[in-house]
Amino acid sequence: MVALANECAHLEARDGSAAQRSAFPAQTKEQKDRSKLEWDLKSLNEQVVQKFEERKSQIETRYQQTLATVKANESNSRKRGAGRIRGPAAGRQAEVSAVGVAC
Repeated sequence: MVALANECAHLEARDGSAAQRSAFPAQTKEQKDRSKLEWDLKSLNEQVVQKFEERKSQIETRYQQTLATVKANESNSRKRGAGRIRGPAAGRQAEVSAVGVAC
């Protein structure tokens, strides 16, 4: 009887260990899958941030170039327009210049 009880206890212990061992691989697989998903998500987030920064830099560069062009054009327009008389007096200046050349 004692031998039978020992054998039963041994079998139960072995079956319990086997059940625990089979449960751990499933838990480990779930943990691995979760870790992989977390890693993939982190990697995708990093890629998004990198692309955002690259695009932001491109936009800022283009803005600065456009701003410099506008300022240069404005400055050139002011320089060209500084020697000219605008308005009704412009016609009189042309007449005076024409008379001065003819004399």
